[in-house]
Amino acid sequence: MTRFPLADAAGAHRALETRATLGKVVLEP
Repeated sequence: MTRFPLADAAGAHRALETRATLGKVVLEP
C-alpha cells in the first residue's frame, strides 16, 4: 500500500498514471 498526504493528490495521480505503484494507493487527510 502506498500512502500520500491529501495535499499531494497530484503526486498520487501521477504515480497511478505512470504505474509507479503496486496495489492500493491511499490519500491520508
